[in-house]
This record gives sequence, C-alpha cells and structure tokens, in this order.
Amino acid sequence: MAQNRVKLINCNEEILNAILQGDGELAALLNIRVPEKWSEFGYVAFKYSLEAISKNPKSQKWLAYLPIDTGMNTLLGSCGFKGVPDKNGYVEIGYEVAQQFRNKGYATEITRLLTAIAFEDPEVKTVVAHTLAEENASVKVLKKNGFTHIEELYDAEDGLIWRWEKIRKTHKSDSGYLDFETDRLILRPTIPADAPFILELLNTPKFLKFIGDRKVKTIDQAEQYIKDRILPQLERLGYANYTLIRKSDGAKIGTCGLYDREGLDGIDIGFAFLPQYERMGYAFESAAKLQKAAFEIFGIKKLSAITTRENTSSQKLIEKLGLNFKEMIKLPDDDADLMLYTLEI
Repeated sequence: MAQNRVKLINCNEEILNAILQGDGELAALLNIRVPEKWSEFGYVAFKYSLEAISKNPKSQKWLAYLPIDTGMNTLLGSCGFKGVPDKNGYVEIGYEVAQQFRNKGYATEITRLLTAIAFEDPEVKTVVAHTLAEENASVKVLKKNGFTHIEELYDAEDGLIWRWEKIRKTHKSDSGYLDFETDRLILRPTIPADAPFILELLNTPKFLKFIGDRKVKTIDQAEQYIKDRILPQLERLGYANYTLIRKSDGAKIGTCGLYDREGLDGIDIGFAFLPQYERMGYAFESAAKLQKAAFEIFGIKKLSAITTRENTSSQKLIEKLGLNFKEMIKLPDDDADLMLYTLEI
C-alpha cells in the first residue's frame, strides 16, 4: 500500500506478538528502525487485535497497521481500523504519529491510505473518525482528506468529541445511479418496477390532500408517470425520487427526493409515506440522509421545501432539517398557497 513516503503494514499474529514482546523483536522481524515511545496508546489495542484475529482471521484487515517511512525505513506510529465494517457499511479509523514525526504531513498520508483501504471493500460506504471537540491538528488532517463534521457527542473517557464521516461517492444501485442507506432504510432511485407501490402512494388520502392528485389510477399509468416525471431528471442530474425500502422486511414504505421543480429557486426536498409507516421517524431519517448527500455529493448549494399551512407535521420536519421559512408562494399552473422554506451553504 505504498503512497508517497508512507506504506502501511497490516499486522498479522506474528507482528502483533513481536510488538508485545518488545521493540527489539519488532525491529528484527520487520527489519526496520523502531524509535522509542513510538506508541502512546500502549499495548491494549495490539492485544485486542491479536485476540480478535485468533477468533476470526478474516478480521485482520480491519485491525492494526504500522505506518513506515519507506525512505528512512522507520516506524512512524500506529494506525488502523476499530473493527470490521458494520451492517450499514460504516468503519472507523484511528491513528497516532510519534512525537518526533508530527507536523510533517505523515498523518494526512496515513489517513488517506486507511481510507483507500476501506473503500477497496465494495461493502464499505462510509469511513468514520472521531476527534476532540476542538480545532486541532487531527481536525485539519480529516478536512484535508475530505471528511465532514457530522455531530458532537459525549464520550465517557474523552468528554466532548466530534464525529467525522467520509462517504463513498461511487456506490451505485442496479439503475447505475447512487443509492444510500441509513440505519433502517435503503434509499434507491425509483424505477418502473416500483409502479404498483407508486400507484398506492400517490392515491393515499394525505398525498391527495397535501400534494395533489397526479391522475395516476392504474399500474400502467404509474409506470408511465415514473418514466415521464422521474427518470428524465435522474438521467439529467443523477438524483430525483428515491424509493424507501425498510431493511428489516424489504417493505417499500415511502419516497424521499430531490426535485428540480419549475418555479423554485433551489432544489426541492420532499417526502411521502404510506399511512402505516408514518410517525416512526422514517421521514427525518431519510430526508436528513438526502440533505447530506445534496450538499456533499451532488454539489447542491441551495435546498428548498414547500408545504401547505395545514400540513403542520411537514412544517415541523422541514424546520428540524434546518430550513427556514421565507415566504408564501404559488407554483406555475397551481393555485395553492404554499409555504417556502430554504437553506443555503
């Protein structure tokens, strides 16, 4: 895994045992220079890795690595993953650089290499990292590598910490376009095969009341609706309407989308659900994921959302997403008074 000055050596059981036996054993085994105090974490992580590999040899790739400066043939510190990717394709990285090698760009190279290793696995969709909740060197390293600050958390040992993520930008569905996942849902572009579900959704009482009658009353009409109203934007922009599939049972529960709508300044984010799946948190879960993708993957600079005065639940969700009410508007060829919300980056 050589890149620039650094290569990463994945620690097998032999290497881990050498680390635990002492620096001399490690230096002799790998024929490298091992500086004093190269690891501030101690040997707990290496013991954990050794135990994990003994139980599951396939986990080796997702544990400890040693970063080596190839020019100096010198150990720089340690790095690796904090276990195998979870069922949603998330995997966490971590690193340490020995004091004498800091502020020389090594951390940036190590992080780039770890991220590349992670994305070699097609099942990995997001690489995660955590830092202290402050602007420090690690934060700069993650930003250089394209990570985005997600949230602030409380850790029992470290106190306030920041969570960072880097999303794979090439994960595609069978349609050839990007799809996404949350803890409970798969978001994939709506396709003609979804016609029976779309027919049901477009004729629910809330859809007819708050969004409108699309005059779709048969499966054939639903399929044509998808071909005429959804696929052209998907082909043009790479995003459109997404069918939401519940992981636990494969049920199609609703839709969420990013719409290039005539008469709106900004891309419209919208959602609709079958009645039996409302009030379960799915709307915010899916909309928050698409909002993140809009800004970070699709390069959208301004999001809009529209709803009616009567649809208070939609208003609350839109505000929870961070959009702010701007004004009342009417869309072309539509007499309805709509509340317009916007959010810019």
